[in-house]
Amino acid sequence: MKNFLSSCLYFLEKTLLPYHCMLCLKTSDQRRDLCCQCQANLPTSSYTCLQCGLALPAATPSLRCGQCIQRPPHFDDTIVGFDYQTPINYWLKQFKFHKKGLYARILSEIYAEKLARILENNPENKPQALVPMPLHWRRITQRGFNQAYIITQYLSQKLGIPIIKHSCITRMKYTKPQSSLHLQARRHNMRGAFSVQNMASVEHVAIIDDIITTGNTVNELSQQLKSHGIKRVSVWALARVN
Repeated sequence: MKNFLSSCLYFLEKTLLPYHCMLCLKTSDQRRDLCCQCQANLPTSSYTCLQCGLALPAATPSLRCGQCIQRPPHFDDTIVGFDYQTPINYWLKQFKFHKKGLYARILSEIYAEKLARILENNPENKPQALVPMPLHWRRITQRGFNQAYIITQYLSQKLGIPIIKHSCITRMKYTKPQSSLHLQARRHNMRGAFSVQNMASVEHVAIIDDIITTGNTVNELSQQLKSHGIKRVSVWALARVN
């Protein structure tokens, strides 16, 4: 009920009052608190690895980075919305740790528009279901919400793709925050973290997350999904650390 009332108040506010760009503070020329010019200047990489989403030099002859060629991850492809740079890093921290949902709404809307364009040109790449990166119940209790699930709700509504039931994928292991660990420790930290069940009717899913850093978390979940019959795993994330 609280979320419903909040959405209603936001709708009434934006119906009666003009949108203002939260970067340049001018009246926005589109129906969000971000103008077209500032949106066009948000950090994004022109060339990225098709498998892990890592930024690539423009002259890279391969469509995959060297790491994915030498040691392919368990997921098959990645679409990233933005580079994890200013102001994206600040917005995601405000959303994740200070419950500023406006930032998630705007970034998810822009990202959904990008995904819609990609899927329109390549409809065969549309997943059957979306999988929000699960959090351990203790983490949800501490934070109050799962940021990946909120992003997934926006994408599901805009793209018309259903969300996998909570009961199908759970986070069994209470892990240390990945950002506090070095590379090898991150890999060990995620082993056995997820439990997957009842996925027999789905062949292609997209894991939804806010940020990809080393990719160890999505790789561990992808391995579990594929061991339970999923044939293709895509990764969709708002931002990628390069």
